[in-house]
Amino acid sequence: MAGSSAREQAIRTLAEKIRGFEVAMLTTVEPDGALRGRPMVNRQPEFDGDLWFLARGQSRLVWSIQRYSRVNLTYTDASQGRFVSVTGTAHVVRDRQKAEELWDPSYVSWLESPDNPELCLVKVTVDSAQAWGGPSGGTERIEGFSLIA
Repeated sequence: MAGSSAREQAIRTLAEKIRGFEVAMLTTVEPDGALRGRPMVNRQPEFDGDLWFLARGQSRLVWSIQRYSRVNLTYTDASQGRFVSVTGTAHVVRDRQKAEELWDPSYVSWLESPDNPELCLVKVTVDSAQAWGGPSGGTERIEGFSLIA
């Protein structure tokens, strides 16, 4: 299927573009229409079409996503001249197995343990992305994402 291969290529391309970034800024829309960005630790082993982050269930981030799920993530490495912008739809997910997969000891001071009942996941299903810099120089629109796989 042509759509599948385009999506698979887009996933590979975006995985390459965001590899090595430790933090992404996640921007949500507040109820008053204001935009709010938050740093999110990027511990996902490999991008597969969805981006995953750990969060506290009673946080303003989760509240914002439940009210308006469209989000933007930005990855920036000015020292290497690499920049990536990703747009998608966020979902709050409770999945202990996935939380354990993403868990890192650096989360202890913030989330205590993967058994914390407050722990939830933010899953961002990507539908578009752009990258700047890197080996190619200019802007690269990464085509092939769709909310319908």
